[in-house]
Amino acid sequence: MAETTSTSGWARAWTLFRILMGIVGLGVLVQLVDGQEVRQAIINAAPGYLLVAWALLLASTVVKTVRWQVLLNQNGVGFTLRRLLGTYLIGTFYSQFLPGSSAGGDAMRMAESYADTRRPVDSVASVLIERAIGLVSVVTTASLLLMFVVREHIPEPVSLVIHALALLGIGALVVLRYGWFIQPLRRWMERLRLGKLADKVEQLNRALQGDLGNWRVLAVMVLLSLLANFFSMTAYYLVLLAVTEAVSYLAFISLVALIVTLEIIPLTPGSLGIREGGLCVLPGDAERG
Repeated sequence: MAETTSTSGWARAWTLFRILMGIVGLGVLVQLVDGQEVRQAIINAAPGYLLVAWALLLASTVVKTVRWQVLLNQNGVGFTLRRLLGTYLIGTFYSQFLPGSSAGGDAMRMAESYADTRRPVDSVASVLIERAIGLVSVVTTASLLLMFVVREHIPEPVSLVIHALALLGIGALVVLRYGWFIQPLRRWMERLRLGKLADKVEQLNRALQGDLGNWRVLAVMVLLSLLANFFSMTAYYLVLLAVTEAVSYLAFISLVALIVTLEIIPLTPGSLGIREGGLCVLPGDAERG
């Protein structure tokens, strides 16, 4: 009971700290910009660009839902696209507006899937793999663009971070595919008398290996990820065009890839302040960014 109370206290403290981090981050941005210029940029935003951007973001969500459905179908879970799309949209709401990280929506999708299937391991594994492939495709695409296409506009340290994240993501998928380090991890957990948790970790590992073992399904998911990324990043670029002059499209989506990756880290609720700060870097005009 005391351990539960202590854990709950730490969780509340961490949540409050993240909220404070988000407020401080936005406060710093507010100090860097002219409020009047921001309001004027919003008023003058081109509605045509914004409408197309909204449509592209919706299309991206549909494609991501299909990507998730492909993996669920492999596991014998036959949800309709309409059902999954509703769950995905609710998860997006959780990620953006409730006090959790962007992973909060993933947790909600896991819970919804489990409620319908009563298969906790498959529910968790499908969301983790779908999320991981989407994220790795984003940073890998950005890394390739920086190596072969985009050589200006992006600072060298940012380029190195994107390359490192791409390699780390691909390496993590390979480790999950072959289940490396699971047995040493299990022995270590058993020494700490965490046998039940070790059993769950091994069950999840087997599910992840199964999901990553079908190369045809993986290829389809990667292609769907590239399509979804194209839609969403183009939407962000159109929003930028709605309020400011054009910048390099390829450089912009490379920066967005880094922002998307950083949003996974639960530093602030709903990644509050991270996206806003990142989008102020490339345009060179903080108010319009």
